[in-house]
Amino acid sequence: MTVSKKAIAGIVGGIVIATVIAYFSLSHTDTSDSVSIIFQGHVTDVIDGDTIEVEHIRIRLSLTSTPELNEKGGVEAKEFTANLCPLGSSARVVVDGGQLEDQFGRTVAKVYCDEILLNSELLERGLASIDKRFCSTSEFASEDWAKRYGCTQTVQTKENKQTSSMDFR
Repeated sequence: MTVSKKAIAGIVGGIVIATVIAYFSLSHTDTSDSVSIIFQGHVTDVIDGDTIEVEHIRIRLSLTSTPELNEKGGVEAKEFTANLCPLGSSARVVVDGGQLEDQFGRTVAKVYCDEILLNSELLERGLASIDKRFCSTSEFASEDWAKRYGCTQTVQTKENKQTSSMDFR
């Protein structure tokens, strides 16, 4: 069995991201610190309207909820996501420092495809709704797109913001 260089790079990239997320979630318990983890990679799968994989890392869109595939509008939302972020295309992921992972272990983030914010586009097109349960914890809740679609709770701003960027292209 031969493994391509791309597959190895994806696996190594996934391990690096998982390590960085684990490090920051374990070592940054001081609530005055906010960490932004940003990485660039290729779309490797579109699971549904609000969940994609970038370099085989499963990403759940922050604050954005589309219908499930078996619900009305679910297939349409997935198709929209797949068209905006086609397999192999470049995506920039900004991990939500307020909620690094969801209950299923997916990385929670904003995703930009072709410099278009997928989270906001789904909301704009009426294919998603804002998930208000996380407005009080998401670092993105105070951004214009989130407020426009229903995040009205204020999120405490955090000082000493650190940024970590990676490119897996």
